[in-house]
Amino acid sequence: MWRINIHNETKTKTFKLNWDVTISNDGNEPANPTNKTATVTYGEPTDAGVLVTIKFSQNIPDIAEAKKKLKDWNCSGDTATRTMKQGAIAAISLNYEDGSTESAKVAVPLTLEIGSKIDFSKNATNLKIENTDIATIENGIVTAKAAGETKMTGIATKNSEEYTWTIKVKGSNDGNSENNENNKNNKNNNNGNGQNSENQSKSSNNEKDGTISTSKLAKTGSASVAPIFIALIVIATISFIKYKKSNK
Repeated sequence: MWRINIHNETKTKTFKLNWDVTISNDGNEPANPTNKTATVTYGEPTDAGVLVTIKFSQNIPDIAEAKKKLKDWNCSGDTATRTMKQGAIAAISLNYEDGSTESAKVAVPLTLEIGSKIDFSKNATNLKIENTDIATIENGIVTAKAAGETKMTGIATKNSEEYTWTIKVKGSNDGNSENNENNKNNKNNNNGNGQNSENQSKSSNNEKDGTISTSKLAKTGSASVAPIFIALIVIATISFIKYKKSNK
């Protein structure tokens, strides 16, 4: 009778794996990454809102999933457009047949005038503004302070994702220039050169529209004619006296 002993035996072998990866020109990322980010651009603000344009790396898939995600957008080829309100947000992710995905994050910029305010408390939390000289945030209220552009970050209440908004403040900062000029004039006056007094004298003769006051012109005209009139009277008197003496 034959006996066969069966036992488990583990063998370890080394395998070689070859990977073919195409690297981009900068040598950092693959030339065709599986996760891509679409390009988002914004138009100028109008009464209707801001035109938002999303340009994807390839044509938008003609499938139900993509159509559902872009139901509020006008799609053509690789581009989707839509007019949105200032401060509005959107997040879109598309899946392609090649297995790659592409996402777009929309945060419509805010365009404000100096001194204007906008309540952003219902749109996002943990709001922070990069340059507080241009705009400030307090209790969710954004206040435009000076002309320029800055960034604001926060967590959207809509989807709890972080977004970055661009804040553009329009207007003139001439008020600051005017204050600087007044300070300069005051300094000159303190130095005793009389420039500030002269400027004040000149400005007092000017009306708001830049024309010269007619009352000042009339007063100046009377002052200029009076000396001539008096001189003529003196000359006439002397001539009369001489005439009387010559007839005696």
